[in-house]
Amino acid sequence: MTFTLYRDVLPLHVWYTAQGFDVISRHTLTEIEGYVFMVDFKRRRMSLQTSSGESVSCTFTEEQADEVDGMTRHYVRVTGEAIINPATGKTSYVRVHTIEPLSRTREFWQFRTLDELAMLQGITSKTNLETLYNTWPGEVDDKFEEFINSLRKGNLAE
Repeated sequence: MTFTLYRDVLPLHVWYTAQGFDVISRHTLTEIEGYVFMVDFKRRRMSLQTSSGESVSCTFTEEQADEVDGMTRHYVRVTGEAIINPATGKTSYVRVHTIEPLSRTREFWQFRTLDELAMLQGITSKTNLETLYNTWPGEVDDKFEEFINSLRKGNLAE
């Protein structure tokens, strides 16, 4: 595929091969939110921890270094050019265009006890331990062992 861009005095000719098109198609403008938890200013890279637990590597320019420095350990929104792994559909890394702080920072880094975390997540403890009696391992002849043995035998047949 050939493109010609007429600008300035000389036209710019660009040829795209199938391989080049595949590279370009993996670059997507995206927004990612997460916590900046590691920054390497020498190589201008930072790691962003998303709410799903994934770590996304981001690159930034020298001009963005001061801005990124102020975002360490903060919850941010990064907009940039993402490289998507076609096999998994996951973001490999993001070239940062913009970075902006979001308000969840203090909430995340605040120390909480286990009871406070459980309350925030809606987890409650059983107040009556008798409700747990006779819930495991189940009925004496509930066919659980037969089920496990059939799974094991099925794996051996493959």
